[in-house]
Amino acid sequence: MDSAAIDAALVAYLRVDVTLAGLLPDGVWLDAAPQNSEVYTLVRLVESRDEGTFDGRGFEVVAYEVLAVGMSRAIDGATLAEGAARIDALLDGAQVQPVGYPGPATVARVGRIRGALDLADEDRSVRWFRRGGVYEVMAPN
Repeated sequence: MDSAAIDAALVAYLRVDVTLAGLLPDGVWLDAAPQNSEVYTLVRLVESRDEGTFDGRGFEVVAYEVLAVGMSRAIDGATLAEGAARIDALLDGAQVQPVGYPGPATVARVGRIRGALDLADEDRSVRWFRRGGVYEVMAPN
């Protein structure tokens, strides 16, 4: 099985939500958003581990940061708070189906994130902010 299927399933699950797209209109991105994105959802892998059973790998547990990200001149704090709340409503307790896996993967929030991002920007007046959480995805093998 290709573990990248877990990444793809999580991103695809978020991309189909119309409410999230309305709050964070520049899309849902894995690792980095495209240039000129100002308000978006960012998914970043934090940690991955395999849990064994007597006959091999039983399941994979993958932790992701899932963040509402916004540029200071494009958003206000309420927008990011709403985006983070929507992400949490979608993911905490969700099930996603990675291609090639025998069953659905379960998702649970294990922590929250809030604060400024240290992103390089030519305009020093521009600041980037983030809100969201760390979500663990447990996928059966």
